[in-house]
Amino acid sequence: MICFKCGNEDSFVSEKRDIFQIFKNKTYTINTSVTVCCDCKNYFIADGQLNNILRKVRSQYEKSKD
Repeated sequence: MICFKCGNEDSFVSEKRDIFQIFKNKTYTINTSVTVCCDCKNYFIADGQLNNILRKVRSQYEKSKD
């Protein structure tokens, strides 16, 4: 991995953070794992983390329809 903000290539950790996702014109707050650069603290979502976010958004969307 390479941090797009600072160029770091070797030190990353996984942390839980609140992120915001928009689905069908509604914003959902999702607490999920993201990858954080140890140098600049910029965070991003890695490929393996995206499916978890999509499941959580879908779950919140289904609950809001009731």
